Amino acid sequence: MHHAPAFFDVAKLTHLNGEYVRALSTEAFVEAARPWIDPESAPWHPEGVVPPWPAARFDDAVFTAMAPLVQERIATLSEIPAMVDFLFLADPVFDEQALTKAITGDERAGSILAAAVRVYAQCEFSAEALHAETLALGEALGYKLRITQAPIRVAITGRSVGPPLFESLVALGRAEVLRRLEGALALLEP
Repeated sequence: MHHAPAFFDVAKLTHLNGEYVRALSTEAFVEAARPWIDPESAPWHPEGVVPPWPAARFDDAVFTAMAPLVQERIATLSEIPAMVDFLFLADPVFDEQALTKAITGDERAGSILAAAVRVYAQCEFSAEALHAETLALGEALGYKLRITQAPIRVAITGRSVGPPLFESLVALGRAEVLRRLEGALALLEP
């Protein structure tokens, strides 16, 4: 017998919660997420939790389209607002480290963002087409997809990690994507 004190394993609980969240149907996940993403329409909401976007900017259809992609990447429902805030804010909130690494501190960023603006302005605007076009523009510039996606992702989401890039682009729409890419390009101007 051991005389070790009992302890509460938060990491294991978080993992189990993530398994439960991923097992929900999309409809159940959207309803479970509502207190964190749209508290005004939820029957309850966690005390002190306010989404980082104005309530008028929340679009239920956009969140529902992105929900399955978010659902597979979180362990707790409280992680949702940080994962989707870029969809409902007028401009992304940049993580300074990601901005420096992918855009302002990378000499390749300007050519990648400029090429993305040209290509995205005229290509079919579906996740598959955007993936193929981004892959092609990266190859034309001599970069792998991972390198090509980095400044585009940060320009669009403000972070280097988030939901799948091409589905996020489609959810935002062509006009908003082009506006954000051009805004990121403006950060590179002296």
